[in-house]
Amino acid sequence: MNTQSWMALNELATGHWKEAVGLCEPDSSWNGRQCLAIAYHELGRRDEAEQLLRGLKKEFGDALSYQYAQLYAQWGERQQALEWLATAVRVKDPGLGELRTDPLLDPIRNTPQFKDAEVRLAAME
Repeated sequence: MNTQSWMALNELATGHWKEAVGLCEPDSSWNGRQCLAIAYHELGRRDEAEQLLRGLKKEFGDALSYQYAQLYAQWGERQQALEWLATAVRVKDPGLGELRTDPLLDPIRNTPQFKDAEVRLAAME
């Protein structure tokens, strides 16, 4: 992740949606598109957010399952987030290395399913 991506993540984590858009729009990578999907959704641009998510799923499939969990958690769609987190564990998504500290997953952090994912991840280490 480059410096701009880290700055965008910080803006997302602190709820500065417009600032995040400014940092994410120039980034056409999957990371930039995920960032935009989160920010657009929060700014009420839901059709654009969903279109970005559909594009990511079409292009990357399960390879971004951890990122889909982040996105759905931020959208407030807890069940979808937890299902994608379970997929991330199943496919051993590299993003899982951030699981314990990822602020984008805070909306689902206290669920039994999240705790289960932590236990399953620890067993893999």
